Amino acid sequence: MSRSVGGGRGSERDRRGDVREERGEGRGDGREERGEGSESEGSERDGRERRGERRERSERDGREEREDEDGREGERELEDIARFKLCKNYLDICNWLVTKPEILNLTLQMSESKKCSIGAPDPVGPAGPADPADPVDLVRLWDESIKCLFLRFRNPPSQILDEIIAKIFNVKVYANMAKRYLEKTQKSFTDFRNKFNQNILESVEEYKKIRAERGTHGNLSTREIREYIDDDVTEKLLSRQLGGVNLQELKKNGGFDVLVEFIRETFRVSWGGKNLDAVKALDNITKDLIIPSRSGSNIVN
Repeated sequence: MSRSVGGGRGSERDRRGDVREERGEGRGDGREERGEGSESEGSERDGRERRGERRERSERDGREEREDEDGREGERELEDIARFKLCKNYLDICNWLVTKPEILNLTLQMSESKKCSIGAPDPVGPAGPADPADPVDLVRLWDESIKCLFLRFRNPPSQILDEIIAKIFNVKVYANMAKRYLEKTQKSFTDFRNKFNQNILESVEEYKKIRAERGTHGNLSTREIREYIDDDVTEKLLSRQLGGVNLQELKKNGGFDVLVEFIRETFRVSWGGKNLDAVKALDNITKDLIIPSRSGSNIVN
């Protein structure tokens, strides 16, 4: 009887021990699950922090880049102002504006906005005088015109230059402004002549090498000149000035053929070296040409 009771008590203790072990395992599993949950939350928190840092760094870099760009823009404006202050006359200002079309466009827009009056009635009667021409257009017209004139005269009379300047810029020939335009025009012609003579001499040297390679000796023949100086060579030697010309119309009116002959004669008189007086005399070949300009203004004719 006592053994039965003792055995029953032992079984009960065993069952209680099993329950405690199960509870312990449960608590352990719970702790492990909570541990894994904590690690997951920590990983997400770290990810949010890293994303936040990246956003802050990106925004900071963007601000610095914008500040650098603003600084560079300010420096460019100061440089533009400094160059503008160096302008001594209207022509200098026009040349400066050619390189700053955005400033010119803004000025014209401001000028137009001042002319507009909201609700004002349309004027009645004859129209007033036309608005003055765009300064940039005048400078371009001047550049085109002197290129066309160079094809007629390498050494134009001062009277012709005065007439062109007065016609383009609407100034009196005795005005200080006209004199400044005249000086600039004369400098441009000097530059044109120097470059043209240099190109001719280089062509002469090039053809001398060709003759040497062929074994040709003796005086230069007219046939050799005509074969070497063709339309393509003429366009190459006068490319700078032909940029202001309506080439198609020039070829139609026969003027281009005259220029080819002029280049051939210049080549011939330069065969022995630079001969400026002889080249100057060749203005007689081209002085009566009709040079159609690219814009159609035809001021030099």
